[in-house]
Amino acid sequence: MKTQSFPARLLVFTGSAALLSALASGLGIGVPGVYRDNAFVRTAWLANDWVTLAVVLPALILSVYLSFKKSKLAQMVWTGLMAYLVYNYAFYLFGAAFNKLFLLYVLVVICGLYSLLLLVQHTCALNIPLSTYSRRYAMAYLLVIGLMLIGVETPPIFAFINTGRLPAIIPQTGHPTAIVYALDLTLVVPSCLIAVHGLWHRRYWAATVATIMLVKGAAYGLVLVAGTLLLASGGVARDPLLAFYILITLGGLAGLAAIGKAIKGAVHLATKKKAIPMS
Repeated sequence: MKTQSFPARLLVFTGSAALLSALASGLGIGVPGVYRDNAFVRTAWLANDWVTLAVVLPALILSVYLSFKKSKLAQMVWTGLMAYLVYNYAFYLFGAAFNKLFLLYVLVVICGLYSLLLLVQHTCALNIPLSTYSRRYAMAYLLVIGLMLIGVETPPIFAFINTGRLPAIIPQTGHPTAIVYALDLTLVVPSCLIAVHGLWHRRYWAATVATIMLVKGAAYGLVLVAGTLLLASGGVARDPLLAFYILITLGGLAGLAAIGKAIKGAVHLATKKKAIPMS
Protein backbone atom coordinates (compact mmCIF):
# COMPACT_ATOMS: atom_id res chain seq x y z
CA MET A 1 0.00 0.00 0.00
CA LYS A 2 1.41 3.35 -1.03
CA THR A 3 1.84 6.01 1.62
CA GLN A 4 0.75 9.65 1.50
CA SER A 5 3.51 12.22 0.96
CA PHE A 6 3.59 15.67 2.54
CA PRO A 7 5.82 18.72 1.97
CA ALA A 8 9.02 18.62 4.00
CA ARG A 9 8.38 22.11 5.36
CA LEU A 10 5.05 20.95 6.80
CA LEU A 11 6.74 18.11 8.66
CA VAL A 12 9.47 20.44 9.92
CA PHE A 13 6.98 23.00 11.22
CA THR A 14 4.75 20.33 12.79
CA GLY A 15 7.67 18.51 14.40
CA SER A 16 9.09 21.77 15.71
CA ALA A 17 5.75 22.84 17.18
CA ALA A 18 5.34 19.44 18.85
CA LEU A 19 8.85 19.38 20.34
CA LEU A 20 8.69 22.98 21.53
CA SER A 21 5.26 22.53 23.11
CA ALA A 22 6.46 19.34 24.81
CA LEU A 23 9.41 21.28 26.19
CA ALA A 24 7.23 24.19 27.32
CA SER A 25 4.69 21.87 28.97
CA GLY A 26 7.38 19.77 30.64
CA LEU A 27 9.14 22.82 32.04
CA GLY A 28 5.83 24.32 33.15
CA ILE A 29 5.03 21.18 35.12
CA GLY A 30 8.51 20.33 36.35
CA VAL A 31 10.12 23.68 37.18
CA PRO A 32 8.74 25.31 40.35
CA GLY A 33 8.06 29.02 40.07
CA VAL A 34 8.16 29.22 36.29
CA TYR A 35 4.63 30.67 36.29
CA ARG A 36 4.45 34.05 38.02
CA ASP A 37 0.66 34.37 37.94
CA ASN A 38 -1.80 34.04 40.83
CA ALA A 39 -2.94 30.62 42.06
CA PHE A 40 -6.04 30.56 39.84
CA VAL A 41 -4.10 31.23 36.63
CA ARG A 42 -1.17 28.97 37.60
CA THR A 43 -3.61 26.10 37.99
CA ALA A 44 -5.05 26.82 34.54
CA TRP A 45 -1.56 26.72 33.00
CA LEU A 46 -0.79 23.40 34.71
CA ALA A 47 -4.06 21.91 33.41
CA ASN A 48 -3.11 23.05 29.91
CA ASP A 49 0.36 21.56 30.29
CA TRP A 50 -0.89 18.16 31.44
CA VAL A 51 -3.50 17.87 28.67
CA THR A 52 -1.01 19.02 26.01
CA LEU A 53 1.68 16.61 27.18
CA ALA A 54 -0.46 13.58 27.98
CA VAL A 55 -3.23 13.80 25.38
CA VAL A 56 -2.71 16.33 22.58
CA LEU A 57 0.87 15.51 21.62
CA PRO A 58 0.35 11.70 21.56
CA ALA A 59 -2.79 12.30 19.49
CA LEU A 60 -0.79 14.53 17.15
CA ILE A 61 1.90 11.88 16.67
CA LEU A 62 -0.77 9.25 15.96
CA SER A 63 -2.64 11.49 13.52
CA VAL A 64 0.54 12.27 11.57
CA TYR A 65 1.40 8.56 11.42
CA LEU A 66 -2.10 7.64 10.18
CA SER A 67 -2.01 10.53 7.71
CA PHE A 68 0.92 8.84 6.01
CA LYS A 69 -1.37 5.79 5.74
CA LYS A 70 -3.77 7.97 3.71
CA SER A 71 -6.36 8.38 6.47
CA LYS A 72 -8.42 11.46 5.59
CA LEU A 73 -9.83 11.72 9.11
CA ALA A 74 -6.30 11.65 10.56
CA GLN A 75 -5.27 14.49 8.25
CA MET A 76 -8.26 16.50 9.44
CA VAL A 77 -7.46 15.78 13.09
CA TRP A 78 -3.82 16.73 12.49
CA THR A 79 -5.08 20.08 11.22
CA GLY A 80 -7.32 20.51 14.24
CA LEU A 81 -4.55 19.71 16.70
CA MET A 82 -2.27 22.30 15.12
CA ALA A 83 -5.09 24.83 15.50
CA TYR A 84 -5.32 23.80 19.16
CA LEU A 85 -1.59 24.45 19.68
CA VAL A 86 -1.85 27.90 18.09
CA TYR A 87 -4.93 28.83 20.14
CA ASN A 88 -3.58 27.33 23.37
CA TYR A 89 -0.15 28.93 23.23
CA ALA A 90 -1.65 32.26 22.21
CA PHE A 91 -3.12 32.20 25.73
CA TYR A 92 0.35 31.73 27.22
CA LEU A 93 1.89 34.29 24.88
CA PHE A 94 -0.63 37.06 25.58
CA GLY A 95 -2.11 36.02 28.92
CA ALA A 96 0.69 34.64 31.13
CA ALA A 97 2.75 36.87 33.36
CA PHE A 98 6.10 37.29 31.61
CA ASN A 99 8.28 34.27 32.34
CA LYS A 100 11.37 32.39 31.15
CA LEU A 101 9.37 30.34 28.62
CA PHE A 102 8.18 33.36 26.63
CA LEU A 103 10.30 32.62 23.55
CA LEU A 104 9.06 29.03 23.52
CA TYR A 105 5.50 30.33 23.32
CA VAL A 106 6.48 32.59 20.42
CA LEU A 107 8.08 29.71 18.52
CA VAL A 108 5.19 27.28 19.12
CA VAL A 109 2.69 29.82 17.78
CA ILE A 110 4.86 30.56 14.72
CA CYS A 111 5.49 26.90 13.86
CA GLY A 112 1.92 25.91 14.63
CA LEU A 113 0.47 28.71 12.53
CA TYR A 114 2.56 27.88 9.45
CA SER A 115 1.71 24.19 9.84
CA LEU A 116 -1.96 25.09 10.13
CA LEU A 117 -1.92 27.21 6.97
CA LEU A 118 -0.26 24.44 4.97
CA LEU A 119 -2.64 21.80 6.33
CA VAL A 120 -5.77 23.84 5.66
CA GLN A 121 -4.69 24.24 2.06
CA HIS A 122 -4.23 20.47 1.83
CA THR A 123 -7.34 19.31 3.70
CA CYS A 124 -9.70 21.66 1.89
CA ALA A 125 -8.62 19.96 -1.33
CA LEU A 126 -9.63 16.55 0.04
CA ASN A 127 -13.33 17.37 -0.55
CA ILE A 128 -14.41 15.37 2.51
CA PRO A 129 -17.82 13.73 1.96
CA LEU A 130 -20.09 14.35 4.96
CA SER A 131 -23.23 12.37 5.63
CA THR A 132 -26.45 14.20 6.44
CA TYR A 133 -26.12 13.18 10.10
CA SER A 134 -22.48 14.25 10.50
CA ARG A 135 -23.18 17.57 8.79
CA ARG A 136 -26.22 18.34 10.92
CA TYR A 137 -24.50 17.21 14.11
CA ALA A 138 -21.48 19.43 13.47
CA MET A 139 -23.76 22.37 12.65
CA ALA A 140 -25.75 21.93 15.87
CA TYR A 141 -22.68 21.47 18.08
CA LEU A 142 -20.79 24.46 16.66
CA LEU A 143 -23.86 26.69 16.68
CA VAL A 144 -24.45 25.91 20.35
CA ILE A 145 -20.79 26.60 21.21
CA GLY A 146 -20.72 29.87 19.26
CA LEU A 147 -24.01 31.20 20.65
CA MET A 148 -23.12 30.06 24.18
CA LEU A 149 -19.85 32.01 24.11
CA ILE A 150 -21.64 35.10 22.83
CA GLY A 151 -24.29 34.70 25.53
CA VAL A 152 -21.76 34.22 28.34
CA GLU A 153 -19.02 36.66 27.37
CA THR A 154 -20.78 39.69 25.90
CA PRO A 155 -23.14 40.56 28.81
CA PRO A 156 -20.23 41.38 31.20
CA ILE A 157 -18.74 43.59 28.46
CA PHE A 158 -21.98 45.53 28.04
CA ALA A 159 -22.37 45.69 31.82
CA PHE A 160 -18.95 47.33 32.06
CA ILE A 161 -19.92 49.84 29.37
CA ASN A 162 -23.08 50.74 31.30
CA THR A 163 -21.88 50.53 34.92
CA GLY A 164 -18.08 50.50 34.87
CA ARG A 165 -18.08 47.18 36.77
CA LEU A 166 -15.27 44.93 35.55
CA PRO A 167 -16.09 41.40 34.37
CA ALA A 168 -15.44 38.93 37.21
CA ILE A 169 -12.74 37.15 35.22
CA ILE A 170 -10.44 40.19 35.32
CA PRO A 171 -9.96 40.45 39.12
CA GLN A 172 -10.03 36.66 39.30
CA THR A 173 -7.04 36.32 36.94
CA GLY A 174 -5.30 39.55 37.92
CA HIS A 175 -4.89 40.37 34.23
CA PRO A 176 -5.56 43.91 32.98
CA THR A 177 -7.93 42.65 30.28
CA ALA A 178 -10.07 39.60 29.48
CA ILE A 179 -7.74 37.51 27.31
CA VAL A 180 -10.29 34.66 27.24
CA TYR A 181 -12.95 36.97 25.82
CA ALA A 182 -10.46 38.42 23.34
CA LEU A 183 -9.48 35.05 21.83
CA ASP A 184 -12.93 33.50 22.00
CA LEU A 185 -14.73 36.42 20.36
CA THR A 186 -12.13 36.94 17.62
CA LEU A 187 -11.21 33.32 16.84
CA VAL A 188 -13.60 30.72 18.25
CA VAL A 189 -16.99 32.35 17.74
CA PRO A 190 -16.37 33.50 14.13
CA SER A 191 -14.86 30.10 13.23
CA CYS A 192 -17.87 28.25 14.64
CA LEU A 193 -20.36 30.45 12.80
CA ILE A 194 -18.37 30.37 9.54
CA ALA A 195 -18.28 26.56 9.75
CA VAL A 196 -22.05 26.42 10.33
CA HIS A 197 -22.64 28.70 7.33
CA GLY A 198 -20.33 26.61 5.16
CA LEU A 199 -21.94 23.32 6.23
CA TRP A 200 -25.42 24.71 5.58
CA HIS A 201 -24.43 25.71 2.05
CA ARG A 202 -22.30 22.56 1.55
CA ARG A 203 -19.08 24.47 0.81
CA TYR A 204 -16.03 22.33 0.02
CA TRP A 205 -13.99 23.90 2.84
CA ALA A 206 -16.63 23.55 5.54
CA ALA A 207 -15.64 20.05 6.65
CA THR A 208 -12.10 21.27 7.37
CA VAL A 209 -13.23 24.24 9.47
CA ALA A 210 -15.84 22.13 11.27
CA THR A 211 -13.30 19.41 12.10
CA ILE A 212 -10.83 22.00 13.40
CA MET A 213 -13.48 23.34 15.77
CA LEU A 214 -14.62 19.86 16.83
CA VAL A 215 -11.02 18.95 17.72
CA LYS A 216 -10.64 22.26 19.54
CA GLY A 217 -13.88 21.63 21.43
CA ALA A 218 -12.83 18.16 22.50
CA ALA A 219 -9.27 19.15 23.46
CA TYR A 220 -10.07 22.42 25.19
CA GLY A 221 -13.09 20.91 26.88
CA LEU A 222 -10.66 18.42 28.40
CA VAL A 223 -8.43 21.33 29.49
CA LEU A 224 -11.41 22.91 31.25
CA VAL A 225 -12.26 19.60 32.95
CA ALA A 226 -8.66 19.18 34.13
CA GLY A 227 -8.48 22.79 35.28
CA THR A 228 -11.74 22.53 37.22
CA LEU A 229 -10.55 19.37 38.99
CA LEU A 230 -7.15 20.88 39.83
CA LEU A 231 -8.75 24.07 41.16
CA ALA A 232 -11.11 22.06 43.34
CA SER A 233 -8.43 19.65 44.62
CA GLY A 234 -6.15 22.56 45.53
CA GLY A 235 -8.94 24.45 47.29
CA VAL A 236 -8.45 27.42 44.96
CA ALA A 237 -11.95 27.64 43.46
CA ARG A 238 -14.98 25.57 42.51
CA ASP A 239 -16.53 25.73 39.07
CA PRO A 240 -20.17 24.54 38.83
CA LEU A 241 -19.82 24.01 35.06
CA LEU A 242 -17.80 20.77 35.25
CA ALA A 243 -20.63 18.67 33.78
CA PHE A 244 -20.96 21.13 30.90
CA TYR A 245 -17.21 20.94 30.18
CA ILE A 246 -17.48 17.17 30.04
CA LEU A 247 -20.34 17.48 27.55
CA ILE A 248 -18.25 19.83 25.39
CA THR A 249 -15.44 17.26 25.34
CA LEU A 250 -17.67 14.28 24.60
CA GLY A 251 -19.66 16.28 22.04
CA GLY A 252 -16.51 17.16 20.11
CA LEU A 253 -15.38 13.53 20.12
CA ALA A 254 -18.83 12.38 18.97
CA GLY A 255 -18.69 14.82 16.08
CA LEU A 256 -15.28 13.52 15.02
CA ALA A 257 -16.60 9.96 15.22
CA ALA A 258 -19.54 10.90 12.99
CA ILE A 259 -17.24 12.48 10.40
CA GLY A 260 -14.96 9.44 10.54
CA LYS A 261 -17.93 7.14 9.93
CA ALA A 262 -19.05 9.30 6.99
CA ILE A 263 -15.59 9.15 5.42
CA LYS A 264 -15.42 5.37 5.92
CA GLY A 265 -18.85 4.95 4.36
CA ALA A 266 -17.89 7.06 1.35
CA VAL A 267 -14.68 5.08 0.83
CA HIS A 268 -16.57 1.78 1.10
CA LEU A 269 -19.15 2.98 -1.45
CA ALA A 270 -16.44 4.10 -3.87
CA THR A 271 -14.66 0.75 -3.54
CA LYS A 272 -17.90 -1.13 -4.10
CA LYS A 273 -18.61 0.84 -7.29
CA LYS A 274 -15.13 0.08 -8.62
CA ALA A 275 -15.68 -3.62 -7.97
CA ILE A 276 -18.83 -3.71 -10.14
CA PRO A 277 -17.79 -5.09 -13.56
CA MET A 278 -18.52 -2.99 -16.63
CA SER A 279 -21.22 -4.54 -18.86
